[in-house]
Amino acid sequence: MNLKVSHSNAGMGLIEVLVALGLVSMIAMAMASMFSSQQKSIRYFSQKQEMIDLKAIMQQQLAKINVCTWQVKDKVIDVSMATSESSPSPTVIALKDDAIYQGIDDTSAVIAKAGQRLPTSLNGIFVASVSFKNIYATGNPNEYKGVFDVSFDASSLVFAAKPVQVQQIIKTTAADPLNAKRIDSCLGSSGVSKILEGTMLSTDLDWICPGVIPIQGVCTNSWRKNVVFSEAFNSPPRVLIGILKVTGSGAPCAGGATDTVGTAVANVTTTGFTFYGGGSPVAASCGIANEGDTTLGDFSWTAIGN
Repeated sequence: MNLKVSHSNAGMGLIEVLVALGLVSMIAMAMASMFSSQQKSIRYFSQKQEMIDLKAIMQQQLAKINVCTWQVKDKVIDVSMATSESSPSPTVIALKDDAIYQGIDDTSAVIAKAGQRLPTSLNGIFVASVSFKNIYATGNPNEYKGVFDVSFDASSLVFAAKPVQVQQIIKTTAADPLNAKRIDSCLGSSGVSKILEGTMLSTDLDWICPGVIPIQGVCTNSWRKNVVFSEAFNSPPRVLIGILKVTGSGAPCAGGATDTVGTAVANVTTTGFTFYGGGSPVAASCGIANEGDTTLGDFSWTAIGN
């Protein structure tokens, strides 16, 4: 009798299934790792952008002298050895409520507050500390530089990040000793605490012609105007002049035509300045005899100081 032996492929099929499952698992793990890494990168760049936005908000709001001043005013600092940026004061000023505010008091919106999530963060950045620190002398009497510093809770970050810092110049009370200086005010990031602006228009009635006016609106010398500031500076400011338009207003023969425009500032004090300027009408407009004379114009001025 002949016996037939049958061979089963069941065992081979099971091994193939196990191998396939192993491969699928490896691929799934690789894809999950890749997805997790991609998500981590996206969150990292999002957090980095939020820190950039935070610095922009701090720069914008703390540049406002009144917003900055109340948050550090009357704080006491030791500047006896704070001679340079590499040798700053050991004083670290704790701000009110461990926070930086956007407005002129603590009822305004918070920019950053220790122990809380950054108000503008959608990616879970938490603030570890808020302070004013790294204070050192600028070289000017009773004037110092420091930084508003916001550091972050490392556990809330995808990767470690440096604190966000915004520089500020402060003024201290002159009579205080170096080891106990009280902060009087902020001066801005560049030492500017006040900016005033205005215009000098050809239609204003207080222009003065130091020479004679041979033709209506044309002066044989530069037109002059005295400008008084709406509020006084502590010291004479820097004055910048802008040329808006030289119209030849009041000088029909000029017809608005000019070939040169001249401006000059003199007698700058804490309360105002004297402006000299105007446009020179071309010879064809008012005749060769008036070449070099000046017509009125529209000008702007900006006074920058403290």
